[in-house]
Amino acid sequence: MNKTFIRVAALCSVVSSGVVHATAQFRSPLSYENRGVIHYELKPVRDTWWFDAVASDNCKEHCWTFDLWSVVYSRSASKAFFNDSLDCDGNFKNNATRKTAPLSQLWFGIDTQAASFKGEQTLAGGAIGNANILAENAALAWSFITPDFKYDEKGIAWGFDARKNFGKDNRWYVGKRANLPFKIIEVKQCAGANGNGSVSEGLEDVALQRPLDTAGDIDPTQIEYAYRLDFLSTLVRSYQQLSQLVPVPLVQYRDGSPTAGETAIANQTITAPNAGTFNNQTPPVYAIRRLDHSAPAIPYRKQSSQVSGSLASNGSGGGDDAALFFLQNTNYNAGLGMDRAAQSELWIVPRRLDSAEQLVGPAQDIRNSVKAIVNASQGTIDLTAADIFRNECGIELAACERQVGLGDLNTEMYVGYQQDKWFIDGIVGLLFPTGKTDTDTNRIYFQTTGNNGHFEIKLGLEGGWQPTECFAFRWDWAYHHAFQRTEKRAASFDGSTIRNIAPALDVKVQWNYYVFHADFNFFHPCNPDLGAVISYELFAKDKDRVRLSCPDTACGVAGAALDCLGQSGQLDLTLMEKRTNSMTHKIRGEVFHRVAFAEIFAGASQILAGRNAMKETEAHLGIAVYF
Repeated sequence: MNKTFIRVAALCSVVSSGVVHATAQFRSPLSYENRGVIHYELKPVRDTWWFDAVASDNCKEHCWTFDLWSVVYSRSASKAFFNDSLDCDGNFKNNATRKTAPLSQLWFGIDTQAASFKGEQTLAGGAIGNANILAENAALAWSFITPDFKYDEKGIAWGFDARKNFGKDNRWYVGKRANLPFKIIEVKQCAGANGNGSVSEGLEDVALQRPLDTAGDIDPTQIEYAYRLDFLSTLVRSYQQLSQLVPVPLVQYRDGSPTAGETAIANQTITAPNAGTFNNQTPPVYAIRRLDHSAPAIPYRKQSSQVSGSLASNGSGGGDDAALFFLQNTNYNAGLGMDRAAQSELWIVPRRLDSAEQLVGPAQDIRNSVKAIVNASQGTIDLTAADIFRNECGIELAACERQVGLGDLNTEMYVGYQQDKWFIDGIVGLLFPTGKTDTDTNRIYFQTTGNNGHFEIKLGLEGGWQPTECFAFRWDWAYHHAFQRTEKRAASFDGSTIRNIAPALDVKVQWNYYVFHADFNFFHPCNPDLGAVISYELFAKDKDRVRLSCPDTACGVAGAALDCLGQSGQLDLTLMEKRTNSMTHKIRGEVFHRVAFAEIFAGASQILAGRNAMKETEAHLGIAVYF
């Protein structure tokens, strides 16, 4: 099938008439939301000691209380909370933690502390099954992608609060408040995985070569090397069979039986019953384990006395930097040959003679075969994973994003009852999706300025107690529900483990979350309009509930779609829900001073622990005017 047609079919198979797209909502509530200020509500201006001296007769008339406020704020994050400990089943725990990892954990749902992944983990089946597609896009199988970016947001918000007292002694009240923000949200790329701005490995990271020292009796034409095994496993060489060239894998994993034979590289058997004997030619290469996938130390070549043990069939054995040999009569085909992650920890290095620095002959033959394949494949083999996603899928892994626009309109109605030292309110809120939404899943770092088109309802309670003039305690609790709405999200497939890098799929999404605050307020003993507050916030979000927005007949083959390389696979919507259940523990603080009918306040907050959330730092400065 024509390659271009495959690409077009892949996109058309999953893009339909949906409305919006987002990664997931993993941001915590901003401090100004709802009330503008954090602190305990100050006495109405008409109840202050100075009111009679400064207010006009019109202001002294019984009327509605009306307040206006405005806040400028900023928040940023470069880390996400991630727990790398394992449960009894060997899975990563999904508990609140103070441990952090790069933000890519949140964006892509990565389950490793290293925050790296391979391109094929985003594809249908989690692998490239077609040999021709693999040959043209080999870097997706061996090039580790390590996005490195940070989140910055700043903005200004305007709000009001209107209240009417009624009932006996005006103890009851009803009110309305609302606020609307204007936001600038940026996702900025940092230094990159290798400190050079690159987000993915290139050929120079997995295939290293250097000439041997020309001193003494060493052959100056010999080249020692270190090839990562996952890279070698994607290479294909050809040999003549009758009148045609037949492609075969460079690394041939076999089961070690008399019928199938031993595992080989470039037709050189690499297994042996032991690490080798003095000046023997077998085995020609060894494997060095590198748990962080980085290259082994120079010199790469090893002699038999430096080998500590054998490599198990699944690729295990030895610790970091251990030199191992491939064991004879071992079934590497069913183990190591099927496990790309295990291959990524192993580097193939040549064996040297024990009596001299020269490499054994078969080791040189392996290097010559790799060189021939690389030279013949220039233009495809030297592409990085980022290059392939850009060229074939229209996805830029090293992109920066900047969104400017209004956020969502947040409104609340409340009714309450107050005594001299305490109050309690019931709240019903409605959020209107006036913020900018996302319509392009290829813009993987795009962050919406609001709820991405979702209406949201809020049901809450708040109350407070002020036992003395110098101290007051306030609390509030609220349940929020984001109503179901069709979004465009990147398709996720059965077998894939990385989300948000795929063609668009229309899905219906909804979620719930809860917010609790406990505020400890302190007032100046001589001026009750001057004080400070220390506050704790708990934010807990349920996982997203995601389902297809169209019936099976409209989505093509039941629950199936094409990835951006044209491979068909079954959809797995649970990957879109993975690690979307967020939680944060935040400490907030604010100082405030009201002078006559105006108040100025400033505050900051820091998330100290959490789960599937950014480690946010926030600051705000505001002013309020009381009418």
